[in-house]
Amino acid sequence: MSLVNLLYGVNFIFTLKNQYSSILKEELSEFGVEEFPLETISDNEMRIIIKKRSIDYGLTLTHTTTNGIIDRSKGNIGICLMALRLIKEESFNSIETYEDIYKSYFDNLKLNRLSRKSKQILGILSFFESIDLKNTNLINKINETFGYNLLEELHLIEEFSNDEIIDWNYNSIYFSDSILSTYVFYLTFINEELLSLHDLIIIFIEKYNYILINRIYDVFSIFGKNSIENLKITQLNPTKNELEGNNLDLFYIIFYIIYVDEITAYLMEWVESFEEDSKFNRDDFKIPDLST
Repeated sequence: MSLVNLLYGVNFIFTLKNQYSSILKEELSEFGVEEFPLETISDNEMRIIIKKRSIDYGLTLTHTTTNGIIDRSKGNIGICLMALRLIKEESFNSIETYEDIYKSYFDNLKLNRLSRKSKQILGILSFFESIDLKNTNLINKINETFGYNLLEELHLIEEFSNDEIIDWNYNSIYFSDSILSTYVFYLTFINEELLSLHDLIIIFIEKYNYILINRIYDVFSIFGKNSIENLKITQLNPTKNELEGNNLDLFYIIFYIIYVDEITAYLMEWVESFEEDSKFNRDDFKIPDLST
């Protein structure tokens, strides 16, 4: 890449989810890397993309169908392209929600036909950006938390790799498709509750909070607040009650949408914990003289 950039002045553009951007920037430290956050796109921009891609697919879309894609995509270009492929495969008519798009899009992987154990192992893999099988501490921690020693499940990992669900490169296991990993995480930890979100948070929030934040935010943005709020009483409240200090702060940062009232009370208690004489006194405040 360095040689191509030097000889031909070619610039490389990568589009990545948040959890991968820091890794790529570190690996490309010798380049002049610029980062531009991608926001949701407007309906008009979405129409242009749909029109162009539908021509590529050989599709003639009605105005109603185009509006349906825009409505379901809510400015998310990834969801838009997934929906277009479903139209190409004539399976769009039953699509009503983000979840329906994901389920239909990945139906060819037959995730619903996998055994409970297979889904659970995929769910574990979906949480981490990648798992190094030589990382004994992590392998042991996963075993202690979820009851699976990945080194003893290599036959299943090989099957997942052969079915192109995951990538297995020597000792490294990872999802190359971040959209699929988000769906598998949602399916196993939230929708079907095959794995304990409580245990995941308690054990991994301190060291892997940046991954947990990205996973939960992805679920919020794609499947909505209610998808996780349904677990508030059964999993999140018991988890919150077990955390303290910095880990409790991290919990509130991750689930702030669900705990708005609790966070407000938590902050008020924190402010009131200061001694009276250490509080800010508005009457004593003077604007500093900056002319000297």
